[in-house]
Amino acid sequence: MIDILKRQWYIDSQDKGACCPVCERFGKTYARKLNATFAKYLLWMYQQDLRDPGGWIDMPARAPRWIMRAKNFSLLRHWELVEADEHGGWRITKAGVAFAKNESGERIYKFLYNNKPITFDGMNEQTHDIKEALKSGGFDYDETMASVLSL
Repeated sequence: MIDILKRQWYIDSQDKGACCPVCERFGKTYARKLNATFAKYLLWMYQQDLRDPGGWIDMPARAPRWIMRAKNFSLLRHWELVEADEHGGWRITKAGVAFAKNESGERIYKFLYNNKPITFDGMNEQTHDIKEALKSGGFDYDETMASVLSL
């Protein structure tokens, strides 16, 4: 029953938002796509990890302007590709490294409510790899990786 309510609320809340059938709180879900921009953020973090394996990155101090201009690199945490520490540092996870090296795939979309991923049975679970994510923005994986690996 709960899964049916979650599914219906998810459908109702996508466009203009809806009231939760349980708590009556108004909310809206957002579909976030693992696109070329996020893939490029991750590849930059992978490059930093090659220089300092497992090291934390002070993103405002070290990240290029093209990353900090949008400041949405943190959304990669919803795919568990990056993680933050309590002091505001960020680093790529093992899953992030595997995705950056094109050794794994990830869900194309994460659906968020209150900045937390939501799931239920039958939700879109289509995946893609980093090559496909980059291609969606007109980037070539091999060309991009060549620049990443040229330390």
